[in-house]
Amino acid sequence: MRPIRCLRRFCRNEAGSFHVESALLMPVVFWFTLAMLGLGFLAYEKGDLIQAAYEWSERSAYVWKDSHKDAVSGAFVYQDMDDVYAGMVSEGLGWLRASLSGFRQADIALPGLQVSGQSLSGRKLWRSSQGLDGNISGKGSYFNRVLEGEVRADWSREWSSWVQNILSPQGRQLEEGASVYVADPVEFLRTVELVSTYASKLKSRFSSPEEASKALRQLLPGEAQPVIIKSEAQAKAYLQQLLHANGTSLETPYGNRVIDVLDADGFAHEAKYTVNKTDAKLQIQKDAELIRTGKVKGVVWHFFLVQKTGKFDTTPALLRELAENGIMVVYHQ
Repeated sequence: MRPIRCLRRFCRNEAGSFHVESALLMPVVFWFTLAMLGLGFLAYEKGDLIQAAYEWSERSAYVWKDSHKDAVSGAFVYQDMDDVYAGMVSEGLGWLRASLSGFRQADIALPGLQVSGQSLSGRKLWRSSQGLDGNISGKGSYFNRVLEGEVRADWSREWSSWVQNILSPQGRQLEEGASVYVADPVEFLRTVELVSTYASKLKSRFSSPEEASKALRQLLPGEAQPVIIKSEAQAKAYLQQLLHANGTSLETPYGNRVIDVLDADGFAHEAKYTVNKTDAKLQIQKDAELIRTGKVKGVVWHFFLVQKTGKFDTTPALLRELAENGIMVVYHQ
């Protein structure tokens, strides 16, 4: 029983309790403090890496539209500017390839080393990577999504500190990313102006059969009294008088095309009283070629009622071939 009494007396004795409690608590305080320091260093390193990634992305996006601009200040020599549409053509054609790879048009490994034969987008990424911290690795990318461009940085850096060396002597890679969209108001306005200018020109150059029919109906508000046509010569003369225009001849790969009437709006009109099916096929080929090459805005065939039969000299096959080649048909009773 003596050992038990000694143990009880030892437990009731408070002398030296501070040292015992300190010995138990101090390791916990020490490791907690060490952990807070480690988290602080980690947050600082991650914040620094994120800041560097955003700074690089913003600088790249800011000077993206001209490959001669300084990546830091944006300064450039006026004589060394890129051509007006150099970037549009390069990135526009590159979009076709980029669309097959998630719209990623260019990549560059960091630290940036210039490689011969890089595309224009690759050279721009390389230019912006100059002067970066040598401890940064990863890649910079440019995404081309037609209506918008995006510069993205996917970076990593080894975190090495005395806290990290204690916790993990092998070190740890910190990975962060940042992306910034490319914006150029000047090029946007220039592109809008370019599209609006050429859209109006193309619209005026190419016309559909419906537009040709509408234009013809405007020219034919209504006849005061029916006109009796008894020959193709009369039909041709009637159209020339009605449209206030004369005929002409245009060259095609299939030979000259004699046009009965070419009006002031650029529409060709053909008068038909009786139809030679063999000649009609060749004429259709010539008319289709004239429409395709833009020598005329449209072609209209006018069929006049044959007095002997009381019918129009047409066949379903002929009408189908005219429609397939974009030739408008008008009937005159």
